[in-house]
Amino acid sequence: MCLSRPGRVVRHDGTMVEVDTGGQVRWYSAVARPEVRTGDWVLTHANLVLTILTEDEAAEMADTLAELAGGAGHEG
Repeated sequence: MCLSRPGRVVRHDGTMVEVDTGGQVRWYSAVARPEVRTGDWVLTHANLVLTILTEDEAAEMADTLAELAGGAGHEG
């Protein structure tokens, strides 16, 4: 299953941006969001930047993903 992940843009090169999503750094297409700049928080999915986030939105999403990865709410 693929999840959308928040991350911070660390480098911008034309329509491509390098994004740090919690220690994993990858290149994503920003063709749908040409206004993205280095330092922005973004939501990524399937090698694309989907939207620009506030720092608070990114932190909340990262916390939720960490809880899910840790098995929060899982009985067994």
